[in-house]
Amino acid sequence: MRQALIVYESMFGDNEKVAYAIAQGLATGMRVDVMEVSSAPPRVDSSIDLLVVGGPTHMTRLSTERSRHRAEDESEEDWEPLSESGVREWLAGLKARGEVGRGAAAAFGTNLQEPKWLSKVGQASRAIGRRLKHLGFELIEAPQTFFVEGTEGPLVEGEAERAHRFGVALARHFGEAPRPHA
Repeated sequence: MRQALIVYESMFGDNEKVAYAIAQGLATGMRVDVMEVSSAPPRVDSSIDLLVVGGPTHMTRLSTERSRHRAEDESEEDWEPLSESGVREWLAGLKARGEVGRGAAAAFGTNLQEPKWLSKVGQASRAIGRRLKHLGFELIEAPQTFFVEGTEGPLVEGEAERAHRFGVALARHFGEAPRPHA
């Protein structure tokens, strides 16, 4: 059976929820491992048939150490961030080690639903997709952005289900996911 690896970054838990919803969809036809980015391996093992990477949009782009600290400082809650380091750094590490994409990949991210113009300016999903392509991976689906109601969430109603459908669609590229009934 084919193997997928999902690597995600999450500050408030929304990207984590999206990652696991995608994993449930992928699991209809593939084995799936889900890893928070600070626990992700420094290399993508050759046994991985599909790499899926996701993270939050911070100030219209991928998070940085500075933007993560700013989000933590501005949070109304007393919380520990789920990700100590980010997808940006992990992907840069792959590049620095000469990691060359060997196959299929997909990208996802979260973004504020409002104001609408914000999602036109910049999205983490597209930035992740560009970086994956630069590393030599082939994106098998367009990068997907899932919307949150506010900086600290929650996911907009229906987005977890949409993430699940995205996972099923990804698995279908390998001919291993069941077709939905009409």
